[in-house]
Amino acid sequence: MMNHGLFQWLLIMYGLTIAPCLYAQDNERRLDQFWVTAEFRYPISTAILLKTNLEYRSVHDAGERWRTWNFSGEVTFFSIPAVDLAGALRVFYSQENDTLNRTELRPTIGARVNILRKGRFVIDDQLRFEWRQFFFNFSDLNRSLGRFRNKTNVLFALNKKNPYLDKALSLRLSFEFFMIRDKELKERFANRHRLEAGLGFRFNDHWRLWLIYYSQYSRNQIEESFNTRENILRIRGIYSL
Repeated sequence: MMNHGLFQWLLIMYGLTIAPCLYAQDNERRLDQFWVTAEFRYPISTAILLKTNLEYRSVHDAGERWRTWNFSGEVTFFSIPAVDLAGALRVFYSQENDTLNRTELRPTIGARVNILRKGRFVIDDQLRFEWRQFFFNFSDLNRSLGRFRNKTNVLFALNKKNPYLDKALSLRLSFEFFMIRDKELKERFANRHRLEAGLGFRFNDHWRLWLIYYSQYSRNQIEESFNTRENILRIRGIYSL
């Protein structure tokens, strides 16, 4: 049984998460995205974990479609109690339309604080800093910028004592917000916040599968100021050696 204090905390977090998504503006644009992710994990020791990701993203914008492929490598250190440290390098290639494409290099550092690991519940908070380097096929558009992003995750096992057991079906809720330092950002879609709800199944120690929905809010700052609400469906498969 969940204690009363934890229940109140979850209600507050849910309220803070959903409230911004209820606000709409006249110049809002709605987009749909589809992501497919294959993640591979390689435990080096009890204190070090390596990850690689291959991902495809498709975005539909007013009848047009642009695509992104990305590859990332990440190393996580578990040497500090209740805190995980991570560093990553991500490479993105995007075809935004018939004439414009871009390559992005994204070095990232971050830390995850484990707030609660008790029975069916896992709650953590992750803070990351990304240094984004954009290279377009038109060199005058090239730029670099940094941003912070913070994500609070709640994981709940639906049918097992904890989400790390075989055959565990789990629900995941999270809220992430992005802190952009460059106020003159010229990125096509500048993320602001993202709400996540996912259903995952752990087959065994090696295989996991997630079906995830994101509701994302962004702002375009290239030619005009308009808001976007993006509905994202993501299929994520995880294999651990």
